[in-house]
This record gives sequence, structure tokens and C-alpha cells, in this order.
Amino acid sequence: MKKFIALFLIILFSSHLYAFSLLVGIKSSVSSMRVNDLQRGDEKIAQMHSTPQFYPAVGIRTKPNYIGKSNWGYFYQLDWSRYRLSRQKFDGIDDNDVGTEIKGYSVFAVPTLYYDFYKKEEWTFKAGLGIGAGYMSTKGSFKITQASHPEFNTIKAVNVNDFGIAYGIFFELLNEHHSFIVQNFIPSAKDANYEYAQDNVDIMYRYIFHLDLF
Repeated sequence: MKKFIALFLIILFSSHLYAFSLLVGIKSSVSSMRVNDLQRGDEKIAQMHSTPQFYPAVGIRTKPNYIGKSNWGYFYQLDWSRYRLSRQKFDGIDDNDVGTEIKGYSVFAVPTLYYDFYKKEEWTFKAGLGIGAGYMSTKGSFKITQASHPEFNTIKAVNVNDFGIAYGIFFELLNEHHSFIVQNFIPSAKDANYEYAQDNVDIMYRYIFHLDLF
């Protein structure tokens, strides 16, 4: 919780937060996680993934700022993602249930650069790229499925709470109060032995509440 608050404060004390938006809605998510062995040169040793799942979609975004009179702009956003990965790629088959599961949540505080294709219209369409800080809390287990690994077919426990780099892209159709978005955000975290690299693809609708502090 303390680390989550720290990420929130990154946004809260931004000089652009005199006007910001709260976005609330629902999303369909498909997530995957690649596990790399840091002791063996970042070798991929497991691949977990989920079936499509529905979650609440809540985020905070600062007021968009355009660069001069161009269609390029930027904002800061804080987003949250839950996941439950119960399938593992094994023996060439993507949809194996081998008794392993990883679940948890990710939070990302991301400065985002975007291009607004219809800046002067009531409905606008934006495409953007963001990179910033991510926090991952994840627990569970995975099976080492890389046949050349000395611990092949061994199940390993996961318990990670760590900051890392988060980046991603999005495409958004929106007006003053409605946002339809497809996004792909990729946070990662490490422990002493492994790196856990997530890939979250979200399709969501969110209602936009405009909140002005001053």
C-alpha cells in the first residue's frame, strides 16, 4: 500500500494537476507473463497467460496539454490492472493447465505523448505512447518449461512486490465524457532470480468525470 501511495503522489504533485479527470468503467483484459532466468542471461523459461476476463476500469489522468498549435500533446496518467494467469505454454501447446497460477495487480504512473487526429471535432481520436514507473504485486507459481534448463519441469513459487519500468501504447476514441480505448501496457518486476514481464491488452469503456481543484 505504501508503494501504491508513492506512485499516486507522483501524479498528485505534478504541476498539471490543477485540472484532472477520473475515468471509471469496465474492461475486458487478456494478460500474459514471460518469466526470464536472470542467472542464465535472461533466458525465457516460462510463459503464462490468461483467458479473457472482465474487471472494473479506474484511472486518473491530468488535463491534456498540446504542444504549441500542433496536434501533438501529453498528459500524465495513473492506471491500475488486475490479472489472473492460470494457463501455461508447455510442450508446444498454449492452453495447458499444469496446476500453476499467478495473480495480482499492477499500477503504472506514466507520462504519455499522443497525437490527436481530430483535435477540433466533438469526438476525437488519439494514439499515444507512454513510459514511466510501474509497481507489480504478484503471487503464485509457475513451471519451468524450457527443456534445456537444469530445473526443467520444476514448479517455482512467486512472491514479488517491486517497482519497474512500465510502457505501452493506446488508441482512444472519446468526447467530453465518454472514452473507448484499446491499450497495451507492459510492466515488469524482478526478484533475486527471475524477471517477470507482463503484457496486458485491455479493451475498455470509461465515463470521464472532470475534476478541477482550482
